[in-house]
Amino acid sequence: MNVAFDELSILIPVYNEESNIANAVMSIVKHVPSEVNYELIVVNDGSTDGTKNILLQLQESYESVHIVNLEKNQGRVVARYEAVKAARYNRVLFIDARTKIDETFIPSLMTSDIGSYLIPGTVEPFEANDFYVSIQAMREAIFYRHYSELDR
Repeated sequence: MNVAFDELSILIPVYNEESNIANAVMSIVKHVPSEVNYELIVVNDGSTDGTKNILLQLQESYESVHIVNLEKNQGRVVARYEAVKAARYNRVLFIDARTKIDETFIPSLMTSDIGSYLIPGTVEPFEANDFYVSIQAMREAIFYRHYSELDR
């Protein structure tokens, strides 16, 4: 099943990721192909460190970055749900805040044969406390979301 697409919502749930979130966001902004209409939704799950301030700066700098701010920590499941609720596009990609993508990642997703709604995988270390993502080594999952399946 070929899943070529030109719209994508990239979702990152975060909690106390001030040392990682800027690198993750920058790798996405830098490596999403220009032919892809995308939005990057970062859900701040009640972080108590400087994550919120960093996100506000990134949102000011990049029009594709949108923040959903939860006042108190509610856990990853709630953060992911809020991210999906905020997504405008049918295809969504969850990325961990400690993940970086390269220039081949999104194009690989755009043309790969997925065969199902989820692509499970693992993350391979790139550097100490840093992660590199490829289509073969993905920590999170991409799936197709039908609007009718989500309460809006």
